[in-house]
Amino acid sequence: MTMPGAKSRRDRMVIAIVVVVALYALAALMWFTGRRDAWERSRKDYKKELARTNREKALIEDRSLWEERAETKRLRMPLVDEAEMPATRWERIIERLAAEYHVSVGKGLKASQT
Repeated sequence: MTMPGAKSRRDRMVIAIVVVVALYALAALMWFTGRRDAWERSRKDYKKELARTNREKALIEDRSLWEERAETKRLRMPLVDEAEMPATRWERIIERLAAEYHVSVGKGLKASQT
């Protein structure tokens, strides 16, 4: 004797198989959807890195130009004798302080109020 609304063993097995297949299909769909997004991110990252690499290659190819510019700048820079360096450092500090306190510092470190 079966209860009203009770399903037979065969019906329960079919329902169980359909549920399992649906769960596997859902899992596969989620897996492949995630993979597709990962591929899209990878493509974007690859394009960005390729552009960066091309910019770096262009800079490397222009190395002689950069070296020439650096040499030009180096030749224009003033040379400071090592014995003169501490005095130059202190002169800069004194000039900055003088400007801050509105004091004029002339040759020989004579100061006058303005």
